[in-house]
Amino acid sequence: SATDTEVIPHLIEDAYPEADGNPLRAIRKAMDRMHGSFALAVVFADHPDAVIVARVNCPIVLGVGDGESFLASDIAALLPYTRRVIPLEEGEMARLEPKGITVFDMEFKPKARTPLEIPWSAEMANKGAYAHFMLKEIHEQKHTLSTELLARTQDFEKLSLPDQIGRVVITACGTAWHAGLVGKLA
Repeated sequence: SATDTEVIPHLIEDAYPEADGNPLRAIRKAMDRMHGSFALAVVFADHPDAVIVARVNCPIVLGVGDGESFLASDIAALLPYTRRVIPLEEGEMARLEPKGITVFDMEFKPKARTPLEIPWSAEMANKGAYAHFMLKEIHEQKHTLSTELLARTQDFEKLSLPDQIGRVVITACGTAWHAGLVGKLA
């Protein structure tokens, strides 16, 4: 097969004996053979109480609950369950267990990560009356931009922009990425 959802489990399965039955090491060995962007959440038959998570160029957000853990590709999906999240960074893996979440670097060293407290609600993340999220984001630009600028400067009057801007960098994911592609053409 050439389908990633069929090939990846076999890569992990092949790496498992070499990794001495260590799920983190098996996934890491399999990742060394993979190309492209992907996010993984893997459960091993002989480690049924753990979910091992890894990512390359794809978002994964871990949700920290009371006696429970969650994972999703987007913060909004976690908000009905928790407002404490840990965005998994590039080059990190995580193990979700009943006792909690442990984040590791790619050398399997545990990393101390403090969960972020998300101040907005799931209702704020929905489409509202708009047909799709891109349209909602277009209409919210003025408010979003002013909120972000004000949050980053204590004295707005000291913020000065040059008369001419020579370069604009658009960094985005998901719906915002599509908007960024349109901006690239301008």
